[in-house]
Amino acid sequence: SAPGLGPGPAAMAQLSRGVFMAGLFALLGLTLLHGGLSFAGPAMTITQLGSRTAEAVLVVVVLVVHAAAICLPGFVVFLVASTLYSRRERMTGTAWAGLFTMLLGCVLLAAVHIRESGRALPGGQLDMDGNDIHSGEEVMLAQGKFMRLADPSKVDGSPLEPGWRTGLIKSLAKTIAGSQEQVILVFSRQGCPWCERQVPVLQRAIARRAATHQAATEGGGRAAGGTALVTMTASDTPTHPPAGVSLLFAPLRVFVLDAAEFPKQAMRFNVQAFPTLVVFGVPGVAPLMAEGYLDDEALEQVLRAAAVGTPEAQGAPQSKKKLFR
Repeated sequence: SAPGLGPGPAAMAQLSRGVFMAGLFALLGLTLLHGGLSFAGPAMTITQLGSRTAEAVLVVVVLVVHAAAICLPGFVVFLVASTLYSRRERMTGTAWAGLFTMLLGCVLLAAVHIRESGRALPGGQLDMDGNDIHSGEEVMLAQGKFMRLADPSKVDGSPLEPGWRTGLIKSLAKTIAGSQEQVILVFSRQGCPWCERQVPVLQRAIARRAATHQAATEGGGRAAGGTALVTMTASDTPTHPPAGVSLLFAPLRVFVLDAAEFPKQAMRFNVQAFPTLVVFGVPGVAPLMAEGYLDDEALEQVLRAAAVGTPEAQGAPQSKKKLFR
C-alpha cells in the first residue's frame, strides 16, 4: 500500500483472518475452561461419549451466541456513530433532537435492565461471603413457581450459616429414611447446559406428583412457610397396595447437589457425567442411577421402576448412612 494511505485490501484480509483464528482459539479455550469438554475419567461407552460430545457442541453454540450478543451492541454503536459522522453536515436540528431522544431512551432502558438483572432472584440464596449457592431442594410455591432452597428458614434472602451443607445433607438423609416421599438426588455442575435443561423436567414431575398426591389423599396439600410443597405423615399415606405402588402417589422431593459444593458426595456416588440422577424407592431397595439428560417420559419410567422395586429383585443395597456420612 502507498505510504500514509493505511493497509491495503490484502493486508486487511490477512488481519481479518488472524483475528478470526484468534477468536476461534479463544472460544475453544473458554469452552475447555467452561467444562464442556471434560472427557477425563474412565473409559466411556459410545452413549456416554455421544452425550459428552453433544454437550460440548451445545456449549460452543451457547458461547458463540453469548459472544455475539456481547459484541452486537458495540458494533451497532460504532456503525451508527460512523454513519452520523459521515452525514453530520446534512443533519437538521429536528434530526439531532430525535437522535438525542432515542439515545436517552436506550440509556434509560439499559439502566433499568442492569438494575433488574442485579437483583437476586426469588428464593436465591447466598453464603456469608455473598457467593451464590447452587445446591438445594427444588420447592414449588403456591402459584406453581419454583425456588431452590439450601435452607428453607432463610427465604428472606439473609445469608446462610457456614453449616448449610451439613443441614442440607441431613434434610436429604432424613427425607429418604422417612420413606413417606419419593426422593430424587441430582448431581449437577455450573456451565452444564444439559443440567439446565433437566431442571424444568424435574419441576414438571414435582407438579404432577403433587396433583396425584392431592387427588389420592382427597384432602389437598398443606402449605408450610409460604410453599405448596406437600409433606406426608403416617396418617396421610395412601392405602393403595402394595407399598411400592403407594409410593407413586407420594410427593416427590428433588435435591440438587452441585459437584463443586459437594465433591465428597459426588465421589461416593461415583458420578461420571452431568446431570446424574439418583432415584430412591422404598426402604431396602438400592437407588437407581441415570446418567445424562432424561425427558419427561424417561424420568417417569425411572421413578416408577424405583418405586415398585423390591429388595429381593434389587439385591443388597448400599447403606444410605454411609452414602451421606
